[in-house]
Amino acid sequence: MKTKNLIIEEDAAKLLEKKIKKDQLLLLNLNDGANIYSDMGSCGGEIAYQLVIIDHFDPNYDIKLENDYHIPVYISERESGMLGAGLKLKEKMVFYLWLVMKAWLIVHSPLTIKQIKAIK
Repeated sequence: MKTKNLIIEEDAAKLLEKKIKKDQLLLLNLNDGANIYSDMGSCGGEIAYQLVIIDHFDPNYDIKLENDYHIPVYISERESGMLGAGLKLKEKMVFYLWLVMKAWLIVHSPLTIKQIKAIK
């Protein structure tokens, strides 16, 4: 399995740990209308990501984002090509998570966290 690094700041980790149950996984998903987790159209003018909580491993998201909190975060090849070094999740304004890469905010609006019950 391929891996990349993700820095998760402490406040963001605490927020995620409250949302993610044991044995669940977190996907950092490109929200562009081109995958089963996306809830946006593909004609948006900006890049949008979402965090998706799933109950079972999805083989399409096989790149693990290693982090100090051992939160199971995965991306697909599509996201991998768009995300470089210095990727960081930070909490802002209490309940919002922001995706930052080398100190540049790459998601202009707060990341949404979506729970997926079951996708077959």
